[in-house]
Amino acid sequence: MSIKPSIRLPYLIVYAIAANLLHFILPIPPIVLRSTWLLLIIYGFCKYIKFGLNNFEKAFCIFAIYNMIHFVMSLMSSPMSTTEIGATILISLTFVVFGIMGRLGKLDDKFFWIAGVLLIVVGIPAYYHEEQVRLVKLMMMGSTADQTTVNASTLFLMILPIVFVIKKKLTSIGIFIVCLFFIILSAKRGNIAAAAVPAVLYIYIVYESANKTFFKRFLITLAIVVVASYAWESIINNEYLVSRYEDTLEGKTSGRNDIYFSFWKLWSEGSNAWQFYFGFGYHGTLIYGSDGRFAHQDWLEILVDFGLVGLILYLSAFICFYKLFRRTERMDCKFTMLSILAIWLCKASISMGFTDERFAIMAIPYGYVMCKSFKRKIINKTETNANYR
Repeated sequence: MSIKPSIRLPYLIVYAIAANLLHFILPIPPIVLRSTWLLLIIYGFCKYIKFGLNNFEKAFCIFAIYNMIHFVMSLMSSPMSTTEIGATILISLTFVVFGIMGRLGKLDDKFFWIAGVLLIVVGIPAYYHEEQVRLVKLMMMGSTADQTTVNASTLFLMILPIVFVIKKKLTSIGIFIVCLFFIILSAKRGNIAAAAVPAVLYIYIVYESANKTFFKRFLITLAIVVVASYAWESIINNEYLVSRYEDTLEGKTSGRNDIYFSFWKLWSEGSNAWQFYFGFGYHGTLIYGSDGRFAHQDWLEILVDFGLVGLILYLSAFICFYKLFRRTERMDCKFTMLSILAIWLCKASISMGFTDERFAIMAIPYGYVMCKSFKRKIINKTETNANYR
């Protein structure tokens, strides 16, 4: 039995993601846009789950289910926002669906090119919209416009691994430059740090793919020098960004040290064994924290909300992803996986990842890896089962 490529569903999912990013200009309520994305993902999950999930996808789904159980239990005592739980479900199921479609051979090179271009095009107005919203809030608080970071650059950080899977080199380089520009422009220290590994890997792979001709390597080297010089100039001329890095070197972390310590103390000195193993409940950091804020870190957020069991489940998904990276042999796929891994680790350690639905964008390059590195195994298995029947 041969499996014919069908890219209609992947396109629809990407369109849904793009529509969610442009919710502020579309005459459709955001809840409808998000529900459309979720319904498409659920449809793909129900359609393709029979072909099986790998260990990473199973672990991520179990973690999402564990989140849902906690959410329902907390919902019984008080009304809860569905924003974070919705994002966690979208992330886990999007990785599952693109992973299975990739292994089934339902993703082609044209799809990745269109997905990358579409996301970068809608990402630019989405960035400036969030920047304007942020500036309005700052002015209401009495701050100045040059004292802000724009979290929207997280979108470009999540798009960044796509540059490894786009075969049209000029498009790939263009997306890479745009992503770096907005990541640096945002003055978001965590995003800049998270982009370091993918940036170095991409420059290396572009340089190595220049067929070792002097002229091509000279042009690439020149382009790298120009981009690096512009990036460095942008950084040193951004007084706010420079001051933030100086604060970091001096040990100032925007109050994160105090936040981390207070939440670690909250969990480790919990009043009973249930809180130690299963946490304080959904949004436990907001409810039981000293200042009503999230932990700004996945590990502590999960530890407080979902306890030691929740942290083990999340760590299991991360370890399973790392094992997939170790098993990947193709160079482009290995660099893609390493980029996703580096971004995930950085975001989980100094920011929030599992409740940010933009994290799901990295499921697209993940699907490429499943397509190129693990496609043959599932096709052979399907053909064997068909012949047996």
